[in-house]
Amino acid sequence: MSLFLGIGIIWACGIGVLAWKRPILALFGVIAGIHLFLIRFEVIGIPSTVLEFGIYGFVIGRIGAGLWYHRQESFAHIIAQWGRRVWQMWKLYLPALMIWLIPTLIAGLYGGPRGMGIIKAWFFDPIILILAIGSLIFYYPVERIRKSIVMGMLVSAIIMSVYGLFGGGQNGVVSGRLASYFETPNYVALYLVPILFLGCAFVWEHRKRVFYPRRFVVYWIILMLVFIRTLQLTDSYGGFVALAVAALMFIVCMPVRWMWKVGVLGLCVIGIVTALQFGAVSFSGHYNNFFKVDSISMRKELWQGALYLIEHDSRQPLTGIGLGQFQYSFWQLYYTAPDLFTLPYYLLDFHLPHSLYLTMAVEAGRSALFGFLLFVVMWLVKVMQAFARTKDIYVLAAFCAMIAILVHGLVDTPYFKNDLSVLFWMIVILGIMISCVDTELAQRKRL
Repeated sequence: MSLFLGIGIIWACGIGVLAWKRPILALFGVIAGIHLFLIRFEVIGIPSTVLEFGIYGFVIGRIGAGLWYHRQESFAHIIAQWGRRVWQMWKLYLPALMIWLIPTLIAGLYGGPRGMGIIKAWFFDPIILILAIGSLIFYYPVERIRKSIVMGMLVSAIIMSVYGLFGGGQNGVVSGRLASYFETPNYVALYLVPILFLGCAFVWEHRKRVFYPRRFVVYWIILMLVFIRTLQLTDSYGGFVALAVAALMFIVCMPVRWMWKVGVLGLCVIGIVTALQFGAVSFSGHYNNFFKVDSISMRKELWQGALYLIEHDSRQPLTGIGLGQFQYSFWQLYYTAPDLFTLPYYLLDFHLPHSLYLTMAVEAGRSALFGFLLFVVMWLVKVMQAFARTKDIYVLAAFCAMIAILVHGLVDTPYFKNDLSVLFWMIVILGIMISCVDTELAQRKRL
């Protein structure tokens, strides 16, 4: 047995025991350890990660606890009760999810072992995790559940940022840009930007409960400076644009009585970030002096190739070329239709086309992209309706975090990575929890 497999088993057992006895703490552990997906191993030839084992431990622990606590009831009754609760949470979104996930599953089959691995890691694992989290809503206060989720995200982001700023050395830098323990700096920005809004909501929610006013200001400034400095060193234009758009949305949607307290501060943050970015580099793109090319030119070529694949794929719109197949299909296209491109292939050798929407359309089909967009739009509408009723800052933060993902997805590929897929579904469940317990939230003291 390999060392990494042993670590995975120990982690799964620990999370499983906690999920049985203290599920809120177990949930925090799974989310805080989200980047344990970097520890990889194989089980009977099937690739897996410590993060996946943690998710399985949490789910199995919750199933075991449910069966034990309801042992006096029949198994059929337990399943029926659980099914009603799942239906209550997801019935509104089920048609859109089916339109999105069924073509995606077919695309996973087209993708062979790599495609099925993507289905397992980026769809199956996070979805069973949010189903297990959904079961907690009926036993624990929503505030405790979402506090555990947000705290876990913050801890993981702090570890990532601190490692990149102080612990990574040259190992945490790629082409002069901060990458922490990832392969590319873009991954840092993709993960960090949505969490900034959830972190602001967490600190705001606890400003009078935990900290004295002055200490609260100090802690908030330190945390935000660490995150913003990390984001600035990634030199990610997409990250800064996503942050600016979502922050503007945050300020616009904020009730008037919050505006003078947070709005001005938010504008200052946007101004500081913009000044840092424009002061550091030109906005024309990351320019490679050796190859005489910038990132925008490379993206344009990738997008052009992806659009060509979408238009000429006979399996469209029901499904695409298969999950994980873009790089190989793009390589074939480059040599069969060279007139489409002006850059050499070794500058365009990417796994994905640097666009969330093109990635879904080319690999899973236009029907999957339509289902995804329909699901997200429905979710955004329901979340804003919940915010209009409750004026709950977590609701607004989840909304803006999703906006940041969608904006960033125009020029990069969120979701298509272990931690980013879990992050997406955590934001989704934060919003759906609001709808399921709207009565409880409406009774909360308004900010």
